[in-house]
Amino acid sequence: MRLFISAFGGVRVLSDADQPPVSDWLERSASWLREGRPELVYFASIGIFQYGGVAWDLWNNAIRGRLVQLVEMGERTGFLNASPHPAGETAALSLLALPLEVYYRYRPVSDARGESMFGNRQRQDHIEELEPLPNVNQAAKSWPVRIDAGLAQLVDGQRMRVQIDRVTLPGKVGLRAVPATGPGAWRVLQTVNPWSVPLLAGPAEVVVDDERLGQIELPFCEPGSALNLNLGRDDRVQVTRSEERTDDEAWGKRTRTYTMRVHVDAPPGLYDVIRIDEAMPIPKDGSIQMVSLAPVIAPDLLDQRLMEDPVWHLDLDLRKPPVVATIAWQLRFPATVRPRIDTVRTGEEVVNGDENFSRNEEEVNLPDVHPLSGGKQ
Repeated sequence: MRLFISAFGGVRVLSDADQPPVSDWLERSASWLREGRPELVYFASIGIFQYGGVAWDLWNNAIRGRLVQLVEMGERTGFLNASPHPAGETAALSLLALPLEVYYRYRPVSDARGESMFGNRQRQDHIEELEPLPNVNQAAKSWPVRIDAGLAQLVDGQRMRVQIDRVTLPGKVGLRAVPATGPGAWRVLQTVNPWSVPLLAGPAEVVVDDERLGQIELPFCEPGSALNLNLGRDDRVQVTRSEERTDDEAWGKRTRTYTMRVHVDAPPGLYDVIRIDEAMPIPKDGSIQMVSLAPVIAPDLLDQRLMEDPVWHLDLDLRKPPVVATIAWQLRFPATVRPRIDTVRTGEEVVNGDENFSRNEEEVNLPDVHPLSGGKQ
């Protein structure tokens, strides 16, 4: 309130030591939007814009992207889902859009002499410096590494393999599968660098249970830092995927239900858990609504997942056969719309997953990106 009085009342209510609590407001802004109080974000945006300087840069850079995401969510599923304002849909839309327009709708307020109401204090804003990046030279202070490999018997004219050292990496080898790309399962090791010196980036030979699997590119890793290694496909584990589709239509609305089933065959005692990743289809048109039936995901959480991590992740227990899982989801859309799933894989062109479109029906694309490398695509 004091910030508003200083900016628009022409009265210096703020002292020189006062600064807008930008960090505190940024932390609270998520709850303001979630609780249907976007006007607080709007008021804060106006006040900090008038204050200017580094405070405005910090606020605007952090809040702008989130507001754009909520506006896009509101266009797809309704603005009350984006921010449930008690005054209704129009108020929610307006108060989500207005903070994005403060620098178009307002000019910085000046005093009678034409100077900023806040003088030069914006140049005195104190923002804590970020923690510096690790110093690679300091981290590598133990190089070069010297290891006593003992006596090695070399034979003239012959190539000899000399084992300098053997280090067992901590952690347990796990499994990951993307059934939409094929029946295979891949070994993954989440471990740490156990040495007191960094591991330098470069090719490394992978050996699991004395079996040489090939080479991988090892990333630079500091001592004690996390290290994720892909250890290749395990042909002893097979993952099969089947999919069914049903359509229902009533009252001008059409519902299409997809049911995807996964069956895992693995020797007993080999692994405990396998991670199954299945890409979510992302509607590109606001008339199409997606619903996750199994696993059940609330609509607001599903909208967030579609923006941040559009993948179903299932952890299946391999110790309790038979190992099966089901993912079910629905598309709900007007009867005049016929969705088409565009399946996109790395290095390939778009592949249509449906056919026989009626010419008088509208085609709406749903990109279905298979997570070949895992995580957010």
